[in-house]
Amino acid sequence: MTGFKSYAPYDQGGIRQTRRYNDAIRQLAQENDCLLADVWEGLGLADWLINPDGCHANMVGNLIIAHRIFETIAKHCSGISADIHRRDATTNHGKNTMQIREAVEDAFDPWWLSET
Repeated sequence: MTGFKSYAPYDQGGIRQTRRYNDAIRQLAQENDCLLADVWEGLGLADWLINPDGCHANMVGNLIIAHRIFETIAKHCSGISADIHRRDATTNHGKNTMQIREAVEDAFDPWWLSET
C-alpha cells in the first residue's frame, strides 16, 4: 500500500502507523502460536508492485504475496515436502548422495517422515 493520502476518511494512515499495526499483528501471532506471512514487508514498499489505486497489489505484487504465504506454510509444515522427499530419495542421484553423506557421517535424517 502506497496511497496513504488518497482516500478520505482513510487518509490518516502512513508507514509508521502501518508498521505499528503490523507489529501488533506479529505480536498476536507469536502469543497465539500462529504462522504469520508478512506480505507487507514482502512487497517492501515497492510502489511498482502496487496497482495505480495505491492500495491493492498488481499482478506481480500478488505473486510476491502468494510466494510469501507459500514460503511461510512450507517452512513450518514438513508434510508438504514429505512425498517429494520420498520420491527424491528413490532416484539414482538421491541414493548416491545419501550414501556419500552416510560414508562421511553426515547422514541426512528426515525426522519429519517418521511423524506422518
